[in-house]
Amino acid sequence: MALLTTFYWQFTLPIPHTSFITQANTIAMHLIAKHLLRVLTVKKYCPHCQKALDVPAMSAYDEHFDCPHCGIALMHNEKDIFIYAIVFIVAITVPLIALFNVNSFIAIAIALVGYRLLRPHFFEPRFRIKHVSE
Repeated sequence: MALLTTFYWQFTLPIPHTSFITQANTIAMHLIAKHLLRVLTVKKYCPHCQKALDVPAMSAYDEHFDCPHCGIALMHNEKDIFIYAIVFIVAITVPLIALFNVNSFIAIAIALVGYRLLRPHFFEPRFRIKHVSE
């Protein structure tokens, strides 16, 4: 996220004495960076008080975390975790086996490691938040 923020601010600064094409490219890069920031930042809301909150990473808490506004115990939805994991693992494993003739054990291992590395950045922001007792 810090890289995208740096990327965003790099192209928002005015550029004096440049050609029209350079300025048009700068504006295009500005719009692309702005769109990427909006897409990658997913707002989460407490299901109890409906206020926006910053959700910690799954590795930052053991069983649950508390809403800073109402103090209710919250956690990531387990169904989302399993669905995203299964879809990602199948989407990686099947092409590796079918198209590249990779051993199934190695293909599953590659998919599991890939999911583990990508989960904090691409999947966790999309997991829904739920109350612990649900």
